[in-house]
Amino acid sequence: MIYQRVSESAGATVYSRLEQIAGGKLTPRRIGTLSTRQVRRAGLALSKTTYIQNLVTWFEQNPKVAKRLASMSDEEIVDALTAVPGIGLWTVNVLLVFNLGRMDVAPAPDLIIRRIAQVIYGLKTIPAAEFVKQKMECWKPYRSIASMYLWQATKIKVTQADLRRGRTGIDEAAPRSA
Repeated sequence: MIYQRVSESAGATVYSRLEQIAGGKLTPRRIGTLSTRQVRRAGLALSKTTYIQNLVTWFEQNPKVAKRLASMSDEEIVDALTAVPGIGLWTVNVLLVFNLGRMDVAPAPDLIIRRIAQVIYGLKTIPAAEFVKQKMECWKPYRSIASMYLWQATKIKVTQADLRRGRTGIDEAAPRSA
């Protein structure tokens, strides 16, 4: 949640501050001991602070489910966590891909994924999540890996011209064998 709607560097700064305030690695128990004021001191808006506190409360009230998260299906995790006020599909997808290592998550609603899909397919506007979800079907069972490449493509600013050439500017300077 900390990284939602902020740059990667801003998210990392806030995360690091919150770890310092919490006294170590972030866990529901550690965050649960912090006041709203302490959490906000890390640089979080009141709404994000509330959402984090909602999640901590969920962990406290659902310890058995929380312990089983890693063994639950993606759909069960989505259902369980999106029921928490302030936790949306984006947050759960990030958890599935980056924390639980799930290989076949299709984060089609993600704005970054949709923006790069616009570039890939030469569209004039950002496509709907449903369009992207349909396009992702051919990447099964590795949609998470493909999504990671798409996120990176936005960082290096891949263009339609790069795609037409069949390569990005990264390999333009690479030595070529004779």
